[in-house]
Amino acid sequence: MLSLNEVRGWRASSPATFQADAEGRVVIPLPDDFLSLLSIRLSGWERPVREVLQPSNWLYRLQAMRWTGLRGSPSRPLAFFTVNEEGHPALELFSSEPNAPVSLEEFRYLSADVEI
Repeated sequence: MLSLNEVRGWRASSPATFQADAEGRVVIPLPDDFLSLLSIRLSGWERPVREVLQPSNWLYRLQAMRWTGLRGSPSRPLAFFTVNEEGHPALELFSSEPNAPVSLEEFRYLSADVEI
């Protein structure tokens, strides 16, 4: 079986630290060469996310509900495409510990710079 380093085009991002908001939401800017997600995992999550959903998905509306059982959680994290405050493409991740720093433990993606 091939390792991640042997598959052309896949990249791993460097570790970084971000701040969760009062709802446990974290917004992470996407690299300029981002094409497709392989996996992303924040500290405190029990598993990585391997699928990014559109904000039009019905699950996105549930993230603002007051009933936390319907939202993303460390055992069931969710990722959505978004645009950050600077207007750049980003991932909106649910859910981490509210108002806490979180570290990016894993972020692997397909680069748009791949030559075929």
